[in-house]
Amino acid sequence: MINFKPLLPKYSEYVKYLKKIDKKRIYSNYGPYYFKTKKIIESYLKLKKRSVVLTSSGDASLFACFKYLKYINKKKYILTPSFSFPSDVHSIINSGFEPIFFDINIENWVASETEIIRIVKKNNNIAGILIVSPFGFPIDINNLNNLKLQTKVEIIYDAADTFLNLKNTDNINFFITASFHPTKNVPGNESGMIICNKSHEKLFKEILNFGQESKKKDVKIFGFNGKISEYDCAILLASLKKLSKIKKKIKFINRYIIKNVTNNIIIFQKDLGKNWFSNKVNFYSENFNPSKIKKIFLKKKIYIYKPWTGRPMHLHKFFKNYKKYDLKNTLFLTKRIFSLPINYDLQKKDIKKICKILNKLQ
Repeated sequence: MINFKPLLPKYSEYVKYLKKIDKKRIYSNYGPYYFKTKKIIESYLKLKKRSVVLTSSGDASLFACFKYLKYINKKKYILTPSFSFPSDVHSIINSGFEPIFFDINIENWVASETEIIRIVKKNNNIAGILIVSPFGFPIDINNLNNLKLQTKVEIIYDAADTFLNLKNTDNINFFITASFHPTKNVPGNESGMIICNKSHEKLFKEILNFGQESKKKDVKIFGFNGKISEYDCAILLASLKKLSKIKKKIKFINRYIIKNVTNNIIIFQKDLGKNWFSNKVNFYSENFNPSKIKKIFLKKKIYIYKPWTGRPMHLHKFFKNYKKYDLKNTLFLTKRIFSLPINYDLQKKDIKKICKILNKLQ
């Protein structure tokens, strides 16, 4: 049986960090492993002008960014794709904003910049724009910089599972959030990060620490407890230590499936080039019913699923009354895609088995 459950570092790979935590008795509040992890990530991303702020989760990263937007302006709305995950919409609402749902491009499953610009021109009450990366697909940094210049609206790029594919992040004029959840490319234990200007780092750390000013402990902004613990840093450090191995194996699995699946199924990664990879191989088909495909795979004890929650955010009962624009691409796509989770310990014989099933679909 193929094991598709999330894979974290083994105890033996991070026990040395736990021993040091026991010795120092620093468990949270920006301890030594916080700064060690931050330094490694900033080095990997080649950050010099920008900083990384580590958080307790990808959700906490988003929430902190929207808290910041609420702090700097009094506008009402955040533009967000409906093709996303509940965390995005909850963070918007919990920060005191209202979402406006917009459509994606059918070609690459990401935000339609033309649509965003059109909406912003007609609505001067928009505080921010959320751009969501689908399944690790990297969105062009230069395009997002230009979008901010054209709209003059703050942008938050939810790069949730895009860590291994991020490039040119030292040139951003917006915010990037990412997740190190166990299901992500670089697995930690419910941890995340924000990439921001160095000038924003102090304020974000205060937002994540109940809004307290770092020295006087005065509460200067509405905050919450979004700090990463030293224990979470220990697990993340163990993953970062074998980053090249994870990257190499996931890349191999992606390339193998792209090369060997010859059925009439569009593989998302294949359709958009070979310069990125994900631990979720995403399939799109107008000819196959995803529910039927799922049953076929389950008979073989292979788990596949419909991405996100299986339906667009605007169709969830809790979000249905918020403003929305035409979402025909979102509706069309969500009925026709399915995803296959992969881990870097997946064996070649298992990958062959997956390809064989996909090629037999009718």
